[in-house]
Amino acid sequence: VDGSFESGPGGATTIHAGSTVLSGWTVLSGAIDSLSPPFQSQDGAESIDLDGYYETGAIAQTIHVQAGQTYLLSFWMAGNPDSDPGVKRMNVLWGGSSLGTFTFDTTGHTDSNMGWIHYTRVVRAANPQMTLEFLSLDAAGSAFGPCLDNVSLTVVSNHKR
Repeated sequence: VDGSFESGPGGATTIHAGSTVLSGWTVLSGAIDSLSPPFQSQDGAESIDLDGYYETGAIAQTIHVQAGQTYLLSFWMAGNPDSDPGVKRMNVLWGGSSLGTFTFDTTGHTDSNMGWIHYTRVVRAANPQMTLEFLSLDAAGSAFGPCLDNVSLTVVSNHKR
């Protein structure tokens, strides 16, 4: 639900832990920022920065899936180029298990040219409800972090050719 964060308040609005203002998503910890132009989104008009107002944050969504089914998780990552550190880092978890640490180097990028990178991972649903989580790995107190947009989950066909 709302993988492009279009329900966000936009601007560079900080959203604090516990908030469900982004449809389907919960801010689990710290704070995040809802971004709109001049920040370039990958899809639609909105994206999010996982570092809110000097607080690193995490967001999650619980998704109803078919247990045993394989899915393709797709998301786009960039980094807020407005301050150091230049390399932004985030972790992605599926059902509590890490899918890895993802990094983005903001060198040469601007608010209007974010340089979005596409990532995909194949995941399997162990239960009928799985939690997808994105969390900043930036140092505590960071206000300019990893950015996220256009998150989707689609069924991988089990048909053999």
